[in-house]
Parts: sequence; structure tokens; C-alpha cells
Amino acid sequence: MKEYNFPPFSCHEIDMEDGTFMYSLVLPVFADGTERATELLEAHGVYPNGPGWEGVFAYLIHQHAPEWQNTMSFNSEGDACLAEFQEEAHMIQVATFLQSVLADEARLTEYLANLPDEYRYV
Repeated sequence: MKEYNFPPFSCHEIDMEDGTFMYSLVLPVFADGTERATELLEAHGVYPNGPGWEGVFAYLIHQHAPEWQNTMSFNSEGDACLAEFQEEAHMIQVATFLQSVLADEARLTEYLANLPDEYRYV
């Protein structure tokens, strides 16, 4: 399994045993380095569990690069936000973008201030 370095995300290449690969991007709830982002989610009425993060990330992707929505699927659980990809390049694009937003408090705050209700997953 190939590993990638996009903290606070955990990214993996998964051998599907049929000659193909799947790529996963995981953000564990309360991952190291997400403390301030978690506070911002809560301040904007978003519960910081896996589905909560999924809603925020879906909105970020919808706003920044809607064409990416067709390259991925979410499969979040209570303790982690999980995105799955068929193409490595798509996972890297999304990971790089989301990593940059999480590192920029002003940018994340602006997105959260405009987060529509339909992206406020519980």
C-alpha cells in the first residue's frame, strides 16, 4: 500500500486485488493539526464528526472545482471523513486543495460563513 504525505489527512493507495487501485483520503475526527479548524466548524454550527467534515469538504469542492465532484465519492463515518477516488491524480488534487484551506483560517472562515444548510451534515 502506497502512502502519501498530506497532513492532517491520511492518504492511501489500495490494491483492489483485480489489478486496479483505489485511492482514499481520510481525515480522522480531531486529527492532530485540526484543532483550530474544529473550533471554527463548531463556531459556525457544524458538528465536527465525519459527516460534518464531509459536508464542509463537499461544499469547498463544489465552490472551488465542481468538476472534481465526479471524480470521487464520500463514505464518511462518525469518527472520520473518507473520500474515495479511482485516480491517484484526483486524490492528490483534492488533498492539496483541502490541505491549503485548512491551513488558512481566514479562507476556511469565509467558506464556513457561507455554508448552505444542505451541506450541514450530521
